[in-house]
Amino acid sequence: ERVTQHYAGDTGGVGGGEEGKVADRFEQFFDGLIAGDGEAACDVILVDAETPMKDDATTYDLCTTTYGGMGDMFKDAMKEAGVEKIEVTKVVIDGDTATVTAKGAGALGGAESLTMTKVDGDWYLGAESFAG
Repeated sequence: ERVTQHYAGDTGGVGGGEEGKVADRFEQFFDGLIAGDGEAACDVILVDAETPMKDDATTYDLCTTTYGGMGDMFKDAMKEAGVEKIEVTKVVIDGDTATVTAKGAGALGGAESLTMTKVDGDWYLGAESFAG
């Protein structure tokens, strides 16, 4: 089993390929939080190990409503932390799991490093990422 690693260089991103897909989904989540776009954020979360939240109507509605109303709070948290943008700096893929390291994610209560899981070809954040 191969493990691929990619470090962001001067290109300002992690590049293309599977690593790029992981980074895009990760950034979609955080951009959604900051924009107060609950759907964008919740589309990237798993309810359990293999069920995308959007396939679970009750949880999805709760998630979109909750995150949809919190955009300003997240913006303020970032401002306070002096973070302009959540930026993926490293993606390490091991099979259907990817570890994403992002500068600034800690400002929103996430860890600087979060794990994403591949389900049906798309990458998702586990709900436990934000259980803290």
